[in-house]
Amino acid sequence: MTARREAPIASVSSQTLQALAETVRTLRGRKRWSLATMAERSKVSRGMLRQIEAARTNPSIGTLIQVANAFGVGVWQLFSIGEQQVKTAAWDESLVLWRTRRGSTARLLVGVDQPQPVELWTWDIAPGDIYHAAAHTRNTLEAIHVRQGTLTFTLGQTTMPVPARHSIVARMDRRHSYANEGRTQLRFEMTVIDPAR
Repeated sequence: MTARREAPIASVSSQTLQALAETVRTLRGRKRWSLATMAERSKVSRGMLRQIEAARTNPSIGTLIQVANAFGVGVWQLFSIGEQQVKTAAWDESLVLWRTRRGSTARLLVGVDQPQPVELWTWDIAPGDIYHAAAHTRNTLEAIHVRQGTLTFTLGQTTMPVPARHSIVARMDRRHSYANEGRTQLRFEMTVIDPAR
């Protein structure tokens, strides 16, 4: 079965987009960066950055990663400035940052920025769906545990099946993808560990 990539559909509330907009404006202001400087450092166009700062777009996970990397923070911090000793997050507070028409989702559950960025995600991928991702910063690790189905994991030129009740850890400094080439729903948890910034 060949996995097809479907266009994501809107999945983030206007309140969440407003929080993202305010945080990006605040972080850019703290660094005293112009929009042109931010675009150069993040490799995101000025037009896209204007839309993000005006809460007029639902940026892709890849774009959020580029913006977070430019600021030296984790993706989670783009939605929440300030760290706490213990952070809790309810399911309804999590952020669905990717969704397809078939019902696939990537949900950012919780994250911290200090002493280094760590994020916990849960993914549900429908049969035939695939998510393509750009390379992360050097030394970013992902630990994945498959709960249901079989993940077809590709990192660079290497593709491997990861069945239910199996786990992998990989350095994510190359293009990669998560695909469901099976006939049942794929569910897995992922912890993203960025290098200390």
